[in-house]
Amino acid sequence: FVQLTYVNRLIEPDVFGCFLDKNGDFKETLRHDVDALLSLYEAAHLGKCDEDLLKSAVVFTTGCLSAMAENDQLPQPLLEKVEHALTSPTQRRMKRLEAKLYISIYENDEDSNHDILELAKLDFHILQQMHRDEARRFSL
Repeated sequence: FVQLTYVNRLIEPDVFGCFLDKNGDFKETLRHDVDALLSLYEAAHLGKCDEDLLKSAVVFTTGCLSAMAENDQLPQPLLEKVEHALTSPTQRRMKRLEAKLYISIYENDEDSNHDILELAKLDFHILQQMHRDEARRFSL
């Protein structure tokens, strides 16, 4: 859904039906799945103003994620990710600043891959240096 919305494909919000129970409410099991809640939260913010299901998804996921964050139910790296997502959806933020944040979160993750972490840091620093060089060139 998110990828197709980015390339301006018309997607019906009915694809979110798998998150609903027989009564049209969000499934109770979803309340405890942080990754699914974060994904739904991010995808729901891509909706248009007239999509009631997506509005409901934003309200539902915001409530669940806020409750988890307030009750200290999450490990620190995941808590940082949730708190950051609740301040503003990912697609509304600058990608490179997001990368910097996730590098620091990934560093604290016990399951992190050291090689991927080093590659991400290297990529970030190379691009940062390129921006500095360009700024220096234009300011002369």
